[in-house]
Amino acid sequence: MIAVGHLRLARHQTLDEVHQHLLERLSSLGLSISRREVLYLFEAYCTLLRAAEQTKEGPEWQAWLKQGEENGGIILSIDGIQPDNGNETIYLVRDVLTGRVLCAENVTSSETEVIQALLRPVVDLGVPVLAVISDAQRSVSRAMKALWPEVPHQLCQFHYLREESLLMYELDRTTRTSMRKSMQRPIRDTRDQLAHHLQAGTGSSCAEQQREQEHLQVLADYTLAIGTALNPRRAKPLLSTQALPPTMRSLTLMRGSRDLAKKGDL
Repeated sequence: MIAVGHLRLARHQTLDEVHQHLLERLSSLGLSISRREVLYLFEAYCTLLRAAEQTKEGPEWQAWLKQGEENGGIILSIDGIQPDNGNETIYLVRDVLTGRVLCAENVTSSETEVIQALLRPVVDLGVPVLAVISDAQRSVSRAMKALWPEVPHQLCQFHYLREESLLMYELDRTTRTSMRKSMQRPIRDTRDQLAHHLQAGTGSSCAEQQREQEHLQVLADYTLAIGTALNPRRAKPLLSTQALPPTMRSLTLMRGSRDLAKKGDL
């Protein structure tokens, strides 16, 4: 969205030129974008600019001020969006209670002084600030503390959980790699043995052998499921454990096969 607005307004490119530029930029990623989508993005960009430049007069503004008074103040949310490394960052500041965007601005630096200047129009409103929500960016935290030293500052739960999940993901990925190295060969050998026994017993009419074939097929399904769980990008797990991390799926499937062995004649 920012790239579309920059190309259209700063470089004065036509809509078709912007579309072609984005197609060339996305081709290396195997992606594409329609001309209509470019138009939608430019309209969204203009909406943000209008929100940043909204007049502080008129019935709409007075209605928002009245709503702010009824709420006892505003709760600020600030977040920066950078489409690509090295490009400008657009910061959005809004009131969480009403959803109103208070300011939006492109900046080339995210230093504390720049964030403070960005938030100065909010300070000038004279509306009580009840709390502030942002990510853990230090320059933002310092700017908030300088402007509203007594106001509670909470980290955004989405950003917090996203960063926290990276630790779990890396641990799970490392564990899965270790498990794959130690388990892939035994699992492959077990599958080959089961396939051999299943093939040898095909066509048998004996009830006992048919029961054994059913048990062997269950074990074959479990070994296949464990193998796919250890390689989640190559194939989807057979059982309904997709929501679990790959390592947990593998352990769950192995426990299931062990329980089956305890209950039957496997």
